[in-house]
Amino acid sequence: MTYSNKPQVISAKRYKRKGSNGMMRIYITHYYGFKPNGKKDKWDEYLIERMYETPSNDMERKHNSRVWKFALERCEEIMVDSRNMRYKRQDLITQKIWLIEYMDKWAENKYIKLNTLGAYISVKKHLRNFIGSDDIKLSSVNRKFCIDFFDHLKSTQINSKGGLSDSAIKGYMKKFKYFLKQLENEEIISKSPADGIVVGTPQSKPKEFLELSEIETLINTECRFEELKRYFLFSCFSATAFAECRELEYQDFRQSDDGRWYLMTERIKTAKHSRLLMSHKQWNTYYH
Repeated sequence: MTYSNKPQVISAKRYKRKGSNGMMRIYITHYYGFKPNGKKDKWDEYLIERMYETPSNDMERKHNSRVWKFALERCEEIMVDSRNMRYKRQDLITQKIWLIEYMDKWAENKYIKLNTLGAYISVKKHLRNFIGSDDIKLSSVNRKFCIDFFDHLKSTQINSKGGLSDSAIKGYMKKFKYFLKQLENEEIISKSPADGIVVGTPQSKPKEFLELSEIETLINTECRFEELKRYFLFSCFSATAFAECRELEYQDFRQSDDGRWYLMTERIKTAKHSRLLMSHKQWNTYYH
């Protein structure tokens, strides 16, 4: 979905279009001239009320006359606004688009990996908590909305232990900013309302590591869930992240001509492939 950035309309004309159940749809074509590719640049505005295709009585004829007259008045109103430079094309477009609904479709078309889609699902959840409803029109999203949403992420409570982590707050806001920038690039909005809002870099946390003695203690300790224990130990011995471990299948383990076994993995975040030589300890924790 792309739109020209021509702000003013050249003409506005009313039309009838055959609908369903004997009713005709009424729409007004906003014509802006020609696009660089030579095609007509226009946008159709549909009216809520419809007309009877074949009016059978005086009441239906009067209804048609009233609706058709209203469409003409709407065309004249558009042209007056255009002559007085009050016509705002982007506002007409954004008043028709629901923010979260459009973001859902956009993310599904753009991303395949579940972790990125999951991040936008989280953004959607926090947006709904912020606005207090299922959705909001894109025309309502201005700079103040973006700043207030960022503040909402900072103050929201996710459980009894506290709020979102610094990395989650900044990650969600960056994804929301990126989405709005794509709307600008697609010419759905003239400029992203989140431009200039500084998100910053998440504060890094010191990484924690298990000592070898702690791993040995786990090895020598009986566990009610033996498969979970082996799963964790395999992750430790192979330095394979949790997300990659979940995706492992038997065919990912391959034997070379010299008899050694290798693990073929793909990093979820970077899509980078790696070939890991398996030690006997790694092999035993996974298969035995």
